Amino acid sequence: MKEAKSSSWKRFEEEVAFVLKLSGYEVEQDVLLGAGQTDVLAKKNIGPIHNRLVIECKYSEINRNIGINEVENFVSRIIGLRNMDKADGGMLITNTAFTRNAKDFVTLKYIKLLTLNQLYN
Repeated sequence: MKEAKSSSWKRFEEEVAFVLKLSGYEVEQDVLLGAGQTDVLAKKNIGPIHNRLVIECKYSEINRNIGINEVENFVSRIIGLRNMDKADGGMLITNTAFTRNAKDFVTLKYIKLLTLNQLYN
């Protein structure tokens, strides 16, 4: 049973990485960045502009929405990585949804909360 659950979240991370590759990003998975593990690091150069995005994947088998605590932790991490010049922004991506409070909390333009379906669009 444990194997099925772990393979489901791993497949989810791989699908997110695949979609980002299709969008022109170079991707690395399971990267140690700063003091923590990063699910996906996506890089894209457009002329002289270099964009490094930290991607956190949140997979739920029970359709649990992502709440404000998880979003606050993610935002704090991205701000810290930006201050260390290790990232330019971040995306928190889930297979479910975000609570209203979680969505309202994010006001920074360089942080996005997305579902997998929104990433495809």
